[in-house]
Amino acid sequence: MGAGTYSTNAPVLNALWCEGKARTATRPLTDDEAAWTRRNRRAVFVRVGAGVSCIVVPFAVAIMLFIAGHPAGPPRPQFDQAANVVLILWTLVSLPAGILVVRDAHRRRRWLSDDLADGHVWDFTEVSVLPVSRLLIAPEQRRGGSANVTAAAPRPPGFSTTPFEVVHDETGEHRQGMQRRLSDAEARELATHAQAPLWSWALLWPAIIGTGWIVAALRGERPALGALGVVGFVWMALGLRRTARIREVLRRDAAANAAVVVPGTAEEPEQEFLPESGIVWTVAGTPARWRLSQVSRDVRGGP
Repeated sequence: MGAGTYSTNAPVLNALWCEGKARTATRPLTDDEAAWTRRNRRAVFVRVGAGVSCIVVPFAVAIMLFIAGHPAGPPRPQFDQAANVVLILWTLVSLPAGILVVRDAHRRRRWLSDDLADGHVWDFTEVSVLPVSRLLIAPEQRRGGSANVTAAAPRPPGFSTTPFEVVHDETGEHRQGMQRRLSDAEARELATHAQAPLWSWALLWPAIIGTGWIVAALRGERPALGALGVVGFVWMALGLRRTARIREVLRRDAAANAAVVVPGTAEEPEQEFLPESGIVWTVAGTPARWRLSQVSRDVRGGP
C-alpha cells in the first residue's frame, strides 16, 4: 500500500454518535431540564419499592403457607407443597428480578445525580442526551426515553489511496476500489474491538442453572432438563468460539492498518471494509452499525 498522509480532528472517545448522527455540541442544562432531572431522580424510589416487594412478598407468603401447614393439630401437607412451589418461584424468578430492579434503580439515581452535578447536555442532530444516565432530554415529546450513545472514530477528512480492483462476493461484479490507511483514532478503536472479552457476566446465571439441571439429570432426576442444560452449554461454547474467531481476524485487520474503499453506485452508497475479515467499516462515510457499541457511562466525551 502506498504511503500517504492523513489527519483527524477528534480522538476516538470524543467521536460520539446517537441514532446514527454525530454529536454537534455540548451545552449547559437549562432550568427546565434540571427540574425534570430532579423529579425523575425522586421517582426512582417507586422502583426501589417495587424491587423490594418482589424480594419480600413471595418469601413472606411461603413462610405463612409453611406456618399454616403446621398448626397445633394434624399437619396439612398441601400447604407444605404450596410453600415449596412458592419458594422455588421465589428463588428462580422473584428474588433475582427484585435484586435487578433494586440495583437498576440505585444506578439510575446515581447516574441522574451525576448528571445534575455535571450540568451539561450532549446535543446531536435531532436529540439531546444526558451524558451519564443516557436519557433523552430533548425533544420534549421523547423526554425520558433511553438513548443509545455510542463511540466510533470518524473517517479522516483527508487521506491518500492506492487504487485496485475488488470483486463483489455475491454478484461477482468487478469494481474499481481503493485502499487507505486507518487514522490513529480508527486504529485505536479497531484494536479495542479486537480485544473484546470472551466471557460476559451475563452468562453466569444461565451457567449456574444449566449446571444444576445437569447434576439433577446425573442423579436420575428430570433427564429432559439435563439435556436442555447440555444444549445450553454447547450454545455458549459455540458463541465463545465465534467471538474468539472474530477477535483473531480483527487482530489481523489491526495489523494491516488499512481499509478498502468501494465507490458507491446508484443503488448502493460508498462502503469501506476491512481487508482481512471483509467486515464493513463505514457506509457513506459513517461508521458501520456494528461499531456503534455503547460507551462506558464514565466517559464524558470532552467539551
